[in-house]
Amino acid sequence: MAASGTIDISEIIDGQRWRGFLPSFLAMLSLMAVFDGYDFGCMAFAAPSIIRVWHVDKASFGLVFAAVTFGGIFGGLICGLVSDYWGRKFAAIAALLVFGAMSLATVGAKNVPELMILRFLAGIGIGALMPMLLTIAVEFAPQRLRSALAMTAIVGVGLGIMVAGIVGATLVPTFGWKIIFWIAGIGPIVIAVLAFFILPESPRFLLIRNRPASRIAAVLRRIDPRFVPPANAVFTDRNKIVKSEAESARVPAAMLFRGRLAPITLLLWAAFLVGYITPSIFVTWVPTLGEGLGVAPKFAALAVSIGGIGLIAASILIMTLLRRFGFLAISLWTLMAVPALAILGLTQVSNIEFVVLFVIVGFAGGGSQGGTSAMVGQLYPDECRGTGVSWALMMSRIGAVLGPILAGLLLGRGVSVHNLFLFMAAPVLLFVIFAFLLGLVHRYLLRAGEARPIPLVTREVPDAAKI
Repeated sequence: MAASGTIDISEIIDGQRWRGFLPSFLAMLSLMAVFDGYDFGCMAFAAPSIIRVWHVDKASFGLVFAAVTFGGIFGGLICGLVSDYWGRKFAAIAALLVFGAMSLATVGAKNVPELMILRFLAGIGIGALMPMLLTIAVEFAPQRLRSALAMTAIVGVGLGIMVAGIVGATLVPTFGWKIIFWIAGIGPIVIAVLAFFILPESPRFLLIRNRPASRIAAVLRRIDPRFVPPANAVFTDRNKIVKSEAESARVPAAMLFRGRLAPITLLLWAAFLVGYITPSIFVTWVPTLGEGLGVAPKFAALAVSIGGIGLIAASILIMTLLRRFGFLAISLWTLMAVPALAILGLTQVSNIEFVVLFVIVGFAGGGSQGGTSAMVGQLYPDECRGTGVSWALMMSRIGAVLGPILAGLLLGRGVSVHNLFLFMAAPVLLFVIFAFLLGLVHRYLLRAGEARPIPLVTREVPDAAKI
């Protein structure tokens, strides 16, 4: 495709068809997501074997399980800034290498404290990769496919956790617990090497960071081989934001709280924080909660298994609603969890009823978590998207840590299991409110013609790249 004069990179990106670059990009995105999920969940399936071999107390693994989540908080905090300064590709590859190396080191661990430290360090990389996948999906995908590709990354993480379970059930009995971490270490490092050669840097990042125009042209040729820029071409982006001052892009974190981005950032943080409290309680406390309701342990385990499938199914199904309704669809979708929690809190349920209600809550949670994660990258401009996505997901991890702690404190103070289910409805309702408000803000900006990405205040930044 010949070009002359001013070249709009959004036109080339949005004009992609389902061939050439896009399938290979999706494959790379999916592989990274699968290993992110695998490494996050692998310890749960290695722990029973480690406990038997090392003859340690099960309770001592509580901090080992929590370490990866705490590491993820720091990973999200750091990686967003790294990606907005040094690039999406650099940050994604660094994250893969970090948790791959730490997983390999876990093979040589000799005691629980070593495991805890290594899982914390692995968690930094694991927590850093997911926001990068969401950011990359938004910046490379055509506008019509942004939510779908972002959701692909989310589903990939769920599949990775399932793969870890399969490896734990089939290979660990024969080869021992270390086989899980050999795969968890070698896999991400191999993917990092492939990404170095296959995955280009985001052209939007290159443009806003004033990188050489020849680099932007090379990436655009990868996206569309027909593209041939002339010698006098000027690259621009119709989605480029406007700013109060040209220097503001040098401080991506500060941009999150400038102008119209300030209420969006605060609403996103609140939504991500409360949105993960109830799901984290369900995942970690389900055997205890089921026992408190008189549910047989095998049915509690069945609820978790089916609930996980429901979460993935919900993430896929809600994709069709996101493009048209955005956060409003997420808000209404999540409401289905409230009556299910109310029934669990107010009535005595049978084994089958518990499974059905648990699956409904998981289905609602899958739509809310998957939908929010898929949309978050579309609310931030190129200059601070990496930081915005990473810090929002960091809030979700804080909520995931707070949930089990709050449940333990309440149960320790004598709160009944029934009342705990009623308590869990409160964060869900708060999430519904925050998501609804985000939906209203987003629709207002769409109607004002300002939704790609959201402007801050005034004054256009000069064109960044010329050949």
